[in-house]
Amino acid sequence: RFKPEELKIIRDRFYLKAESLMRRPDSISELDNKLLSELKDDYTDVLEYCIRTDFSCEFVDINLCDKICELGYYKWSQKKYKFSSIQLENLKDELLRYLSELTYYLSNEYLRLHEASGMLIFKNQSWEEGCKLRDELRPNTLRIRGELKKILDTLYSY
Repeated sequence: RFKPEELKIIRDRFYLKAESLMRRPDSISELDNKLLSELKDDYTDVLEYCIRTDFSCEFVDINLCDKICELGYYKWSQKKYKFSSIQLENLKDELLRYLSELTYYLSNEYLRLHEASGMLIFKNQSWEEGCKLRDELRPNTLRIRGELKKILDTLYSY
């Protein structure tokens, strides 16, 4: 049992504490907002290209792997491009991980130069290469593309 005066003290302390809390717990800092904007600028075109390109049946930009590596390894893996928000940092790490995985499938293990177009195309010149195309390249790049779509949607939900 509380006296009315004690209840008023408890209520006033609660109001003071509530005022000091952030209004939007999902809001991000100004620095994170700038980094997020830069991340979107750097990756939106690359992600959209990867999402809409079926690597198992379409020509692939010969420079895609270089673009992914340049952004991921030489820029966004640096400490100055680290988010203070754990959610954003985890999202960035997930993005870099899936793009890094995709670069494995952009290698000469699965793709070859199509000389007439100057682009890359899937290897399918032997039975073994056809099996790798069907069993490895297609399902794995479909999975990666799906995950990249989720990441892109999440990036633009902030």
